[in-house]
Amino acid sequence: MKKISLALLVPVVMVGVVELLLAVTGFEKSAASPIMIRGQDNLEAKVSPTDRKVLLDPELLWAFVPGITWDGVPVNEHGFRTRSFDAVKPAGMRRVIALGDSCTAQGNPPYSDRLHALLQTNPPGGETWEAFNTGVFGYSAAQGLRQFQRDVRQFDPDLVTIYFGWNDHWLHEKTDAARMAKQMGRWQAYLVKMARHLRVTSALVELGQRARGEPAPGKTFRVPEEVYRRTLMDLADEIQSVGAIPVLITAPRRALTITLVKTGHAKDPAHAEEAHDRYVEITREVARELSLPLIDLASEFSDPDYDHYFSHDGIHFEDQGLDEIALRIYQKIDEIVGN
Repeated sequence: MKKISLALLVPVVMVGVVELLLAVTGFEKSAASPIMIRGQDNLEAKVSPTDRKVLLDPELLWAFVPGITWDGVPVNEHGFRTRSFDAVKPAGMRRVIALGDSCTAQGNPPYSDRLHALLQTNPPGGETWEAFNTGVFGYSAAQGLRQFQRDVRQFDPDLVTIYFGWNDHWLHEKTDAARMAKQMGRWQAYLVKMARHLRVTSALVELGQRARGEPAPGKTFRVPEEVYRRTLMDLADEIQSVGAIPVLITAPRRALTITLVKTGHAKDPAHAEEAHDRYVEITREVARELSLPLIDLASEFSDPDYDHYFSHDGIHFEDQGLDEIALRIYQKIDEIVGN
């Protein structure tokens, strides 16, 4: 018993000494994501008191309110700005789901619904197809991964397009990982919460972040570059685990505006453009590394002849641009079916 007691006492004393030293030197505990105890804490999303079109969701941060109309397009019964669809996929149906941010959710209709029309007119392989999107304004790849894990996988997709890369490199006081609540079992949650009270835990987390190339807490990218890479890989893995094919899409751009500085999204337009181009290249690298289908819109829309596809902000699209994205996805589906 003496040996066991000594074996337990030594690490406790060491942790206590390190904790004291960190406190003396002024080391602050870092912010961490909220912990929700599964089956005990209330995880239900609630309508924002300041914007009745937005649901405040502990796990996803926000979502659309089902049944409202946003810029002339109804949000369907599932909470997505797209056409209505059955939660249970009809027998014999091939289903395409578009994951993404405002570039996916925007439009009247969005590019997913334009793709749906193309699939009805000339279905690839002579099969029955449908398409819709689950895109939400402001979403990052981290939110898209959590959304797919929690909500979207149940819709039984055959092919999923992945369009992120803008909100991921907008600046914020915390990363998305530190803001989205995580569900845990009771005892696991208690242990994690206890550990978070220690500066030692924060120090170890910070060392791990530095080793992975992640920035320290503060004004940082919502999804740091290496986290973005891993998130795309994890998302592709989740999609393949339900028997679907992930298709990555790079986000094209034109010159960005000073509005990004006024909203706090970027230090300056040039900095945002450089960051965005790095995230586009990461998307390409993930597609190559995992041998995934890629629709490289950033390259395909680079010619000035396509300038009229873009809105004034250099990020979103006019109708012609949305039509062309739908066509490119349709062509990629046709290519995949042919192979």
